[in-house]
Amino acid sequence: MRKFFKILLIILLSGFLLGCGGVLFLFNSAKKGLPDIKKLVENYAPLQPTAIYDINGTLIDRIYIEDREPIAFDKIPQDLKDAFLAIEDKRFYEHNGIDFIRLTKSMFVNVITMRKAQGGSTITQQLARNIFLSHHVSWERKAEEIFISLELEKIYSKTKILEYYINNIYFANGYYGIEAASKGYFNKSVKDLSLSQTRRYS
Repeated sequence: MRKFFKILLIILLSGFLLGCGGVLFLFNSAKKGLPDIKKLVENYAPLQPTAIYDINGTLIDRIYIEDREPIAFDKIPQDLKDAFLAIEDKRFYEHNGIDFIRLTKSMFVNVITMRKAQGGSTITQQLARNIFLSHHVSWERKAEEIFISLELEKIYSKTKILEYYINNIYFANGYYGIEAASKGYFNKSVKDLSLSQTRRYS
């Protein structure tokens, strides 16, 4: 029995070391393939609507590929900010872009259930994915997401990251960001929403 446990321990330890080696190799490969993240962030520009004017220069209409209307952080109701943090990333102000406690827990649950039952992405990771990456699921893309998230946390304050996140999240029907969604669904700015209306976003 003792010999069996020794063999089992060796197998588990070997698997763990191989797994760590594989993860390090994957992360190094992903990091080498990324452009300068700081420049990537500085040069980011969301798609803007096409404005159509008549012969007199009067605006007739705007054609939206993505309906966006950024709003300043202090104009967003605090209840709405708190709701995003409570649902998406409770330790947002405690981590450096990666919540290793949540990530480890989600990986454990996913292995036990043999399916993607929980996500471990922070708000910073979701922002990195929404702006710079595709939603294609792969280990390489996840590694890229982590590197970009760590860089975002170095460049921007937590307040700025949360502001960018709320202004870029997709709310369906072509609305990107809380202000565009508020005007599209309620015909008013997010700062003028009632408490019951803000709760619909949480």
